[in-house]
Amino acid sequence: MTPDTYFFVELNVDGQQYSYGPYLDIESATIIMLDLIPLIAKIKSNKNWYSYYCELQEKMMDSEKEWILLNTHIIENECMKKGKLR
Repeated sequence: MTPDTYFFVELNVDGQQYSYGPYLDIESATIIMLDLIPLIAKIKSNKNWYSYYCELQEKMMDSEKEWILLNTHIIENECMKKGKLR
């Protein structure tokens, strides 16, 4: 049996949008968002400082196989983070 909704982590690094998921439960998606996504953002950045924004979203698929946003559970506000040392 498949769940009705799935969870995605939406990441924005310097204006570039990335989506990670789907995850079956909010706990798994939260662990990814808090533990792994900051490391992925640091790798994707091309600067010493970069703009970072992240959301945990709940989505479901409609009959046309498109993802529909149902709810945004966690928002990490846009901020500047220290990137790669050069």
